[in-house]
Amino acid sequence: MASKTTLGVLALTGALTLGMCASATAGASSSSNGASLAARTVTVDDASFASARATPSGAATSEIQIISEVPSSSSETYVPRDDASQTESTWLQLGDTENYVAAVVRGNKITVTYHLNYEEMATVVWVGTFEAGQGDYSWTSVGDRRTMDSNPLASSESEKEFAVRDGMLTFSLTFRGETRTVQLTKFEG
Repeated sequence: MASKTTLGVLALTGALTLGMCASATAGASSSSNGASLAARTVTVDDASFASARATPSGAATSEIQIISEVPSSSSETYVPRDDASQTESTWLQLGDTENYVAAVVRGNKITVTYHLNYEEMATVVWVGTFEAGQGDYSWTSVGDRRTMDSNPLASSESEKEFAVRDGMLTFSLTFRGETRTVQLTKFEG
């Protein structure tokens, strides 16, 4: 079982607001600066987030924390796995620990996020269909426009090509006008 750690996400360009989180949390209270908002866990109706918790930040902007399956300490390792067809999995980019890409697969849906500054900020860059396969395979993911349109840095593409080769999830990612090929390793915790 993978350990849990908190991926910090700041409300990016006003896309997530204290009001949105507070209205989703039954019985949550807030003042004009959010200082009295009680810490509560709520389920977000989106497969890209496992759960969210609003916590007071002491400033006008509240911090939103996303809970996801990632290693909680550097002693845990990333082990590539031959069976890439498992329909619940987490894939992580190795190498750069300050800025990296992660993908979470749940059922027939894949959510790709870009994490900045040691997980201080993260944003959804792709949400679309996932097709499980055996061995090396590829598929065309059809994007979930409704979800991506509500994320300011998400892809504007309607389809994206993904491939699994030698246990690595590979796809292209365009961010700030630069396109690069991303390779993710399946996380086994």
